This record gives sequence, structure tokens and C-alpha cells, in this order.
Amino acid sequence: MFDLGAYLNRIGLDEPIPANANGLALLQRAQLQNIPFENLDIHLGLAISLQPSAVFDKLVMRGRGGYCFELNKLFAEALRASGFAVRSHLARVIYGRDAPGGRTHQVLVVQAEGQAWLCDAGFGGPGLRAPIPLEPQEAIDVDAERFALRFHREDGYLLEKWIAGRWTPLYVFALQSELDIDFEMGNFYMSQHPDSYFRRNRVVALQRPAGRVTLTNFVLTLPGTDGSAVSVTLAPGEDYMTALREHFGILLEHRYEQFLALSQ
Repeated sequence: MFDLGAYLNRIGLDEPIPANANGLALLQRAQLQNIPFENLDIHLGLAISLQPSAVFDKLVMRGRGGYCFELNKLFAEALRASGFAVRSHLARVIYGRDAPGGRTHQVLVVQAEGQAWLCDAGFGGPGLRAPIPLEPQEAIDVDAERFALRFHREDGYLLEKWIAGRWTPLYVFALQSELDIDFEMGNFYMSQHPDSYFRRNRVVALQRPAGRVTLTNFVLTLPGTDGSAVSVTLAPGEDYMTALREHFGILLEHRYEQFLALSQ
């Protein structure tokens, strides 16, 4: 049984939300601003479990974050407990790549007020802050950011974002049927394969009203009030652990020395 009260407390909400479009957006924004994206367990030599009880314990009870499979697993369970109909699908990430990757990102399609919505609380890059209708649109503004959802000949849908004066592809996805094992396979690749970006990089991110706070390896980037960003390189050790606590609310049960060495 999903403990909706504990989840709502974790994301800073006092009471259940209505199962409508406004409630859907409220939940996604609240989770993004309170539960960080992070892949630290990979770099502590720990397995990433997608069992619902393990995800809930880690992200809600122990105050940690997770990456897409954990974050959107939790979000989907919370949505169902709130009265929404939810389907999970796999996406190919294009952002930051020379060529599309494997189907190793999870997205959600949620029904609300007779409309299907694309929801994603687990994209570590510059993703959606709130749901958008699942219908092709040349441009849609979401919290002062601009996205486009287009038909994609091979993969169904393409999500793009307007970044630095141009449309930048984020990922493609299809509305095909998925099994639990499909997500397990994606999770295994991302957390275990030596070529996985998440095996080679520590990534932490948290959405804030002014923008995303990120910690990629040792580079901490904070959004400025004027839309700019300020980056600083942290020293390994206590400075790194302090940044996790102060900027992301992550209090690890491990010492810094327990992190595996970063490989290039």
C-alpha cells in the first residue's frame, strides 16, 4: 500500500490534491523541487532497486533522490494513489549525445480531464517542469521555458526545448506496451554498463523556482536571479558532502571516502 501522506509530506504538500490537470501539475512541480535527481548509489557501489518498497524507502523515508527509473516509478505510484490513470514508457535520450541512445529513460503518460499528458519528474537535464498535453505542438511555454512536441517518424514523439536560440532535441518515445523487465534492463544498463554516462559521472540536480541547481562531478552550478548561472569547482571531501546537504538536502549514510574513483 502506497503511503500517500508520507509522500506528500516529503514534497512539501499538506493534503491530497484533486485528480485534475491542476493537481497533476502541482504534484510534478512539488516532486521536482523537493526530491533531487542523483545517481550517487552507483558511485557507492550499490545496486539500484526498482522494487516499489525500495524506491519509497530510499526517496521518501531516507530523504534521498534517484535517477529517472526511481523518480518516475515513485511519481507514477503517487499519481495512481491520487486517482490518476498512468502508463510508463521508455524513451531514447538525444540531448547531449552525438547519436540517439538506447531506450534507457522513463516517461509517464497520464490521463486527466479527458486529456493525455506527458509527465516527467526524472530527467536529469533541462526537462519539463510541468506536464504538457500529449499532442504535437510547435511551441508551448512551461514556467518561462519553451518546448515543442513533434511527431517522430521512427519513434512516435520528439520532445525539444528552445535553448540558446535554437530547438534542441531532448528525447524521443513511443506509446508502445512496456513490461517491468524492459525498465529493469534499462536500469541495469544505466547503472552497470561501463559505457553508461551515469557510471562515468556523478550527477545531482534539483529544480528551484529560479532554475536548476546542479552538481556534475565536482562542478556546482547555481542559478542567478537574472537568469544567469554561477559555477564553482568543489574540492573532494567535506566541501562536496556539504554541497550535497546544503543545496540538495542529501545527507548520506556513507563517508566521502566510500565513493568509487571516477573513471573517464
